[in-house]
Amino acid sequence: MGGRMFFSAPGRDRTLDQLAAAGFEDLRVETVDDPLGSTSEFVFGTLGE
Repeated sequence: MGGRMFFSAPGRDRTLDQLAAAGFEDLRVETVDDPLGSTSEFVFGTLGE
């Protein structure tokens, strides 16, 4: 191990667009408190027919 790790995310709006394009409906974003003192967003939705 010991190698470099890189993380990327497409951003909030693009992520929501991708979920909708994949067939998820009723998307809801909730902000939660992190135990380390910051916040994070979680997206909830249902998979359409």
